[in-house]
Amino acid sequence: MNPTRVSTIASAIFVMISSVVLPAKAADVAAGKKTFTTICAACHKLADYNAKSATELQTALKGIVAGKVKHEKKLTLSDSDIDNVVAYIKAPPTK
Repeated sequence: MNPTRVSTIASAIFVMISSVVLPAKAADVAAGKKTFTTICAACHKLADYNAKSATELQTALKGIVAGKVKHEKKLTLSDSDIDNVVAYIKAPPTK
């Protein structure tokens, strides 16, 4: 393979990898459990969301917080709170 082409491909791969945005921090399952227990569990059961993907859950929660999705009561959650709740819901069950 031509050295110039190899260099071009390597540069392109580097740019692609460098442009990936990583989350500032990982979601906190324990914090998500606390939020779910104190805010959500009065009306919702954890098992109700097993079939939902993380993306579906985040979209729904963000819609509720923004007032775009009908919900029994107003929610005030940060993006971090939402990430934590989703992490808790999607976490493997503990024994």
